[in-house]
Amino acid sequence: MQESRTPRQSSLFTASLILAACSFSQAAEVTSEPTVMDEIVVSASRVPEKKQEVTSNVTVISREDIDRAVGRNIGDLLAEKGVGHIQKYPGSLTAIGLRGFRTDTHGNDLQGHVLILLDGRRAGTGNVAKLLTENVERIEIIRGPGAVQYGSGGMGGVVNIITRQGNTNSLALEAGGGSFERGQFVLGGTAKKTLFDFAGSASGRTVGDYTTGSGQTYANTGYESETGLSANLGYQPVPGQRLGLVVTAFDTREAGSPDYLTTNDLDDYGDKATLSFDTSYTGKDVGGRWQWLARYFFGRDENTWHDPVASDPDGWDNGLSSGNTTDQQGAQAQISGEFGHSSLTAGLDWLHYQVENSWSPRDTGYLNPAAFLLGKSGLFERQLILTGGLRYDWYDVEVNDGQGRDASD
Repeated sequence: MQESRTPRQSSLFTASLILAACSFSQAAEVTSEPTVMDEIVVSASRVPEKKQEVTSNVTVISREDIDRAVGRNIGDLLAEKGVGHIQKYPGSLTAIGLRGFRTDTHGNDLQGHVLILLDGRRAGTGNVAKLLTENVERIEIIRGPGAVQYGSGGMGGVVNIITRQGNTNSLALEAGGGSFERGQFVLGGTAKKTLFDFAGSASGRTVGDYTTGSGQTYANTGYESETGLSANLGYQPVPGQRLGLVVTAFDTREAGSPDYLTTNDLDDYGDKATLSFDTSYTGKDVGGRWQWLARYFFGRDENTWHDPVASDPDGWDNGLSSGNTTDQQGAQAQISGEFGHSSLTAGLDWLHYQVENSWSPRDTGYLNPAAFLLGKSGLFERQLILTGGLRYDWYDVEVNDGQGRDASD
């Protein structure tokens, strides 16, 4: 298939610079209380660091918090924890806002300004209802600009969802059911044996219509069925080195999408799915002075909307299904070094998206390579923390109208 480029879009570039920020910490008092380990976060600087030394506004939702929560997807969990401004729409669609910016209201990863990450790389969707919590170790939320670390998609903030890694042997099964076709199961576990580790979960839920005691039936406008899968497999050939594979999948069927602006059309519904694979190599030297990361990932995000003509003969799509598909692939490489009370992290990001919409004959390709440099220094016995960074992005948008012609013609 012949491709064409839009001249007005093929030479775009952006650059970001963040100036020094300060963080003060008080000396710990000597008490008889048990020693508490410093909490480690990775989202603010792309390498592990103590939370008390982070100069950004970071909130961490731990595994214990997730276990105690009612919400079973990231959107419901963030709403329950009061993080940001949550907007829930019919049909398994949830957007999150931070500092006046938000993810795209239709879940498009490219059009949002709050970035959703999965283990430090773009999740491929801005719809946090598609990301389940069963195999999540913790969630780190950066409020405020994260564009220097992760690109322009992080203008308002970053939500980094970190999957579990197996360090013990465990198995858990949860199942339940009830009236009106309600049922659910969750199977999860972790394993650790010599050089291998594993953590994973599989889940499924179904919901039907609701009938009151008087016999009146209310249609289910949530979803008919929902399934999820997450697995994190690792191999450590030598101490400090890890090869990892993360697989994430989500699928929901007949997610209701009634027209809440006028009269509900209960025959309308949507099907949504996402699938991603992530391969990575992380390591550090014996002394821990140098750390590095190499990663390649790819995935697909799909949305389909159905508007049956029998229930809406004047519908906008004349009863035909519509939808879009976004194919994503990317790579990351970075290295970080410690130099006394200072550290530097340098790296490269590469992203490529291919977007197809049923309502347009044009396929759009989006290419974004970038280079970044992040620095951190501790002064006065690390009582004053200075951080800074520089990032340069190249953007290239390719449009193919199916006939080999420039979309700007």
